[in-house]
This record gives sequence, C-alpha cells and structure tokens, in this order.
Amino acid sequence: MLFISGVGAEVTLPQMLAAHATPAQRAQIKSRGATIVLGHLASTTETNAEEVAAFARERQLKSIRLITAHYHMPRSLLEFRSLLPQVTFVPDAVFPGDAPREHWWQDGNPRG
Repeated sequence: MLFISGVGAEVTLPQMLAAHATPAQRAQIKSRGATIVLGHLASTTETNAEEVAAFARERQLKSIRLITAHYHMPRSLLEFRSLLPQVTFVPDAVFPGDAPREHWWQDGNPRG
C-alpha cells in the first residue's frame, strides 16, 4: 500500500499516474492491484505527519517507509517519530534532479 500525503485537493490518482508513471508502470500497478491512496489534507511537514499518523493508526501499521527529499528527511523523521513513536520508520531519501548531491547543506537554497 502506498499513501501519498499532501497531494493538491484537485489532483486525482489517474492524473498523478499520467504525469509521473510510464504506460508500462501504470499497467504494472493495475495488474498487481496495487493500492495507492492520496491524502489531500496536508500542506506542511507537520500536517503531513498528522495525516500519515491518522492513516497509520487506522490501519495499525507497524512500519512505514518514509520517502522524501534528502534535505528534508531529518525534519520529516522528527515530526513523524514524535506522532508515531511505536512505528519503525525506514527512511528512503530521494535526490530531486535539480538538487545538488554533495555539500547541499552549504547552499542557502537546498533545491540547488
């Protein structure tokens, strides 16, 4: 199951998949019966954590793979762990194409 928090209120799953997944990926998602849930309530790191916490509690999740930009991971983990201390988090940082991979913390603009 994939939960995507902080999605714009007007965005639908078909729109998101059309914009970010290849036709082959969309077919694979469909054939596997993958469950993807969009969360439309969050607009900050704090509300992302709140939205995910409610989702996790409803489903009694024991672990969560947290995927976010590398420069955003430390703060995200603090927010999420404070609301779900009993959950194991597996951080999975991504490096957006326009973000520098090395010495990013020295730049005032983390996106490059």
